[in-house]
Amino acid sequence: PIDRLPLHEVTIQDERLVPGEQKREQTRTFEDPVEMVRGVFDKVVVEQSVNGWPVACWCDVGRGKLLMTTLEARAWYRHWNSQDVRHKNVRKRSTYAATESLQLLAEQFLTVRKSAVQSADMFRSSVAREIGQEIMSRGAVTRVLGGMCLGLLVASVICFRLGRTAIIGWLGPVMAIVAALVMGLEGARSRNAVGRSFAVGQWIEPSAPFAELRTSGVLSLYNPERWNEPLGSRGGGIFLPEELGQAGKTVRMVWTDTDHWDLENLALESGIHFAPYTYTTTVDEPIRASATFGENGFTGELDVGSLGEVAEAILVAPNRSPIRVRWGADQKFEARSTDILTAGTFTGSALISDGQRRQQEVLQKLLGEDSQWQAADGLTMLAWITPLATPFVVNNPERRTGSAILAVPVDLQRPAKDTLVSVPSTLIGFRAVPAADGTMSSAYSNQQGKWVGELSTATRAKLQIQLPPEVLPLTIEKLTIQIKIRAPERLLQFMGHDGAAEQVLLEKNSPVGTMSFVLSKTDFLQVDGKGRLFLTLGVGKHPDEASGSISEVGWKIDDLKFGVQGVVGVIP
Repeated sequence: PIDRLPLHEVTIQDERLVPGEQKREQTRTFEDPVEMVRGVFDKVVVEQSVNGWPVACWCDVGRGKLLMTTLEARAWYRHWNSQDVRHKNVRKRSTYAATESLQLLAEQFLTVRKSAVQSADMFRSSVAREIGQEIMSRGAVTRVLGGMCLGLLVASVICFRLGRTAIIGWLGPVMAIVAALVMGLEGARSRNAVGRSFAVGQWIEPSAPFAELRTSGVLSLYNPERWNEPLGSRGGGIFLPEELGQAGKTVRMVWTDTDHWDLENLALESGIHFAPYTYTTTVDEPIRASATFGENGFTGELDVGSLGEVAEAILVAPNRSPIRVRWGADQKFEARSTDILTAGTFTGSALISDGQRRQQEVLQKLLGEDSQWQAADGLTMLAWITPLATPFVVNNPERRTGSAILAVPVDLQRPAKDTLVSVPSTLIGFRAVPAADGTMSSAYSNQQGKWVGELSTATRAKLQIQLPPEVLPLTIEKLTIQIKIRAPERLLQFMGHDGAAEQVLLEKNSPVGTMSFVLSKTDFLQVDGKGRLFLTLGVGKHPDEASGSISEVGWKIDDLKFGVQGVVGVIP
């Protein structure tokens, strides 16, 4: 702050640039001057100013934003006038209203925070299937329609024998009306068979090292009848029903106390309604997960405190490859190098329930190629738990259900020296680097992190394999190579390096399909001080490479993974 300045006239100018419009401003005069603090701020976004001095600005705090104002409160509100619509409840009326400048600032408070995890979309279909009205079963519909057809047939036979065939002309429509009436009554009964229901899909992120949980997701409300009671919260958080976006509706958000608010003049029609939400709460102890490398993979412990039991969990590496988690006693777990799950699979169970199928759909959206979520460096545990209670006042539900994912970064700890460890392929990355002569293969794209499409010429690609720092220094005992390749009538080679020297460690003629190879300890499989291991992959020439078409002589690598087993040394 530089100084304090009393102002009889205040012109608040909005600094946001609106394409095609001039900057908005509002001028007010005061008999009793309002006070403004003039100051210079760093790392803020100025949204409104007076005479070039910032009076409202935003700054980032953690994953949230903080609004700072330097102008006295009287400049931000005004007395009610004849154009204002007063609340019908006298107790909730105020003699003051927000100025246009304050309304512009308030817009960000009423917007659901954007996140790389689109949790509302991620859980939408899952929670929709957890609640809803019952419908007539196929058996019931079959019985009604079958009974109608059988009755029509019997009645037609009787009328034909009695010579009253004219009755058959109107008998069919009458029986169809009766069948429709029966199904209508059954539909009305089944509509009310499921009462008001509430389901939640939650994405939960602990804020280490604090005992704070940030949750976001979607609420799903089912009402068999129209619901016009207020919705709100009694302990923080915010949810915004999608009906707020409908044109022609004016909905009031009334704050009655700190973290207490209600949405008024919002009626929810019968059926299912969705509301994205965010909510932050605290727990007794921070949520922590730790793990270290062992002979078979990872062993670790997850401490969820009072959150309850973990149903299922997976470990996810930065490349989004999932590893199955096996639970032991006292929240201890093991994830073996052999438990890496195939693409699109997120459970080790051969048979899955309907609930597990919904969970797989959620994880597919989270870990799919279109998702913007990035796993933490190292490992992230995604664990399914019972949803946290929310302070929201919704539709007075008779039934509550839902699911929640707890995303906990795993603290990877260094194993003791002389420990035999197995490093899963999910934590081993690689990239193409120039060979000794300066040439570099174009068969692998470092930018896209994958092998390019089908090629017709031979190649030699030098690869820099990177091991995690927690296992360094490491003496390799075994290097496992898993490759999915189609290269008929070509020679596949892997060459190791020892300084400038190079040695062929593996050869395979006409490789086609998914294959695994194990290379034993050798001087040509050395890990340097930065955790790098160099290996050259060679794909030889096809006999007809010079004259054949790409469909005849082409080759392609779809996937390549490395797993390492070795002994941890002493840090120099």
